[in-house]
Amino acid sequence: MYKLIIADDESIIREGLKGLVDWNELGFEIIETFSDGEEVIEFLDSMPADVVLTDIKMKRIGGIDVARYVQENELPCKVVFISGHQEFELALQAVKYRVRDYILKPSTVESIREVFGKIKKELDAQTRDREYQARMQEYWAEVYPVFADKFVGSLIMGGIDDTEIIDQRMQFLYPDVEVGSCPCMLVHLQIPEYDEFMQTSWNYSADQFDNALYNFVRFFQKDGYFHIIYKNRGSIRLFVILKVSYRTPKENADFCNALIRRFEQEFQEIFRIKTNMEIDRIFPTIYQVIESREELAGMSSHRTDTELYLLERKKMLMTSIMQGNINTAQKIMQTILKSISESDPKAQLHSVADIFHDICGFLKEKNPSLLRSIQPFLNDQTIRNLPDMKAAEFYSDRIFDKMKTTEGMSKQFDTNRLVNRIKEYVVKHILEDIRLEDAANEIFISTTHLSRIFKQQTGETFLQYVTKKKMEKAAELLSDPHYKIYQVGECLGYKTPRYFSKLFYNVLGYYPSQYRREILHFREESDEEA
Repeated sequence: MYKLIIADDESIIREGLKGLVDWNELGFEIIETFSDGEEVIEFLDSMPADVVLTDIKMKRIGGIDVARYVQENELPCKVVFISGHQEFELALQAVKYRVRDYILKPSTVESIREVFGKIKKELDAQTRDREYQARMQEYWAEVYPVFADKFVGSLIMGGIDDTEIIDQRMQFLYPDVEVGSCPCMLVHLQIPEYDEFMQTSWNYSADQFDNALYNFVRFFQKDGYFHIIYKNRGSIRLFVILKVSYRTPKENADFCNALIRRFEQEFQEIFRIKTNMEIDRIFPTIYQVIESREELAGMSSHRTDTELYLLERKKMLMTSIMQGNINTAQKIMQTILKSISESDPKAQLHSVADIFHDICGFLKEKNPSLLRSIQPFLNDQTIRNLPDMKAAEFYSDRIFDKMKTTEGMSKQFDTNRLVNRIKEYVVKHILEDIRLEDAANEIFISTTHLSRIFKQQTGETFLQYVTKKKMEKAAELLSDPHYKIYQVGECLGYKTPRYFSKLFYNVLGYYPSQYRREILHFREESDEEA
């Protein structure tokens, strides 16, 4: 029902308009009637209305003043005048106030139904348009981080080389950034006491910390767009695209240092944890990232970070194959080969063989027909006995060229099967602290891609699904009277009874003690549930 206000200084007309037609049948609900335009304006100051049906002339403030107020304040409200024949010229003067229509006195059912029938159609169209815009905004809010993370990942990991493509995607994702002159930086954020923090200070799961971390990074867009490239416990690599540019390297460096200090300060205030944050590299423009990929791969002084960097590249490689983006996958593979930095040439070739072994394992489950098409060209021992890395690159290109010629390969991946594999992983590890990153590693695809397809296939986020399954397991454990409620929560990875009880209530509609008392019919000591 649309909200309608009626205003006329004659009570007999006000009451007559109320009862003259079946307003509910027309799709309107009369929420208030007034005798003067001043009352209408006061009401509209605090309460919304869709339509005002008002007499054009009243004792103090008339309909024209109401129409002027609605227009000047840009209220989403339509104004319809009631006027006598002698007031028709006055009504025409109100056209500049965008009065929707007028009804001549004495009013008839037919005239009211005709005018409000048209208005109802207009309001319906506006409602559909608002709903569509809201859906589009919701959709964009969901997919934008995926697109942006994929772009940055491809840029860093080697999936994009073409500057024209970089320009197009930058203009689409970051319209307020000057592509050719915006500096970028690679940043290392370290949490030295990460394990202690997770054990003693953080009251939720590790996956919820990661989720909070990603949300913080996503919404901290002050003078720069921050993206997490990869994360290993308390070691986090960020790539930042700055919204502004400066003329000298010193100005760039000063600005970047000030920005990360603000980031670090807010991070510490929100998470209440000590951090160390350093700039690894500042790039004068985003194009310089392409030229520095091999340097970026070896930038970390910690072997675990380097291994994680390669793992992220391999995950992006598998994701690209899965999506049918074989050209992108081939470029990523080329950068992986160039970034393998073992001093022993034989060790390098063993690494290449291991990567193709991972690809075969991935395809065996995800796309057996594609695996069959490239299997005649794959030989583990041949790879390990290649003379050098140049030969390995040639060998790799031949495999990917064969993938490109496999008919319909991009349509053969079964995302339902992949999601079912993730669900099986969750059930298998239900008593552990399950993280999206661990699940993505299990099936060798990127976390952003897993998050996206899981939501598409199930209608819920990965974290929502994990929470639901954990609460179902909690209900099962609560049926055993030997378990205290706090023990059930701890068993499932929840450190505080209060938080566990809140999640249990959100999923099942009962607090744990209430569930035992009302569903299982036995008593239990009271836990914190508020």
